[in-house]
Amino acid sequence: MLQLKSKTGSILSNVSALLENGTLQDQVDRKFVMQVAAFIENPTENLQDIMDYMRIIGEVLGGYDEQGMDAPAAIDAMHGYLHALKCINRMSFIEAELEKGTADSSNIKEAMAIAINEATTLSKAYKDNTLLNPISELKDRAERVTGTPLISPRLLAAFQKVIK
Repeated sequence: MLQLKSKTGSILSNVSALLENGTLQDQVDRKFVMQVAAFIENPTENLQDIMDYMRIIGEVLGGYDEQGMDAPAAIDAMHGYLHALKCINRMSFIEAELEKGTADSSNIKEAMAIAINEATTLSKAYKDNTLLNPISELKDRAERVTGTPLISPRLLAAFQKVIK
């Protein structure tokens, strides 16, 4: 989480510059970017909140894509940050389940699949590999505790390609 916090200031500074320099002129996009920036500044641990803000910034990114334009780097960085936040959220959920000692492997499986997908997205799309080893270690630990494989062979193969 510390590495994520260190990115917060940089992202917010870049978003502020983007809003001030006039690059982002669409008023709806500006509103969305400001909403997401406020969330990044004070995030909650609620998965639904994270997903809602991912959808909002995704709409902004989609608008650029529809116009055949690259989104400003600050907006792309916000999206990457939310992917990291979602991955960390699911990792925290898995940790909490394991600490209970009565972990429901179906809940852990679902959370693990989401965390691995988010870590893979971060690695491939954002060249950010910081969560790959922690999620791999958590997967191994959770499988030892639950005594069952937590991800499908297909997802495992794809993830192993990314972590090599």
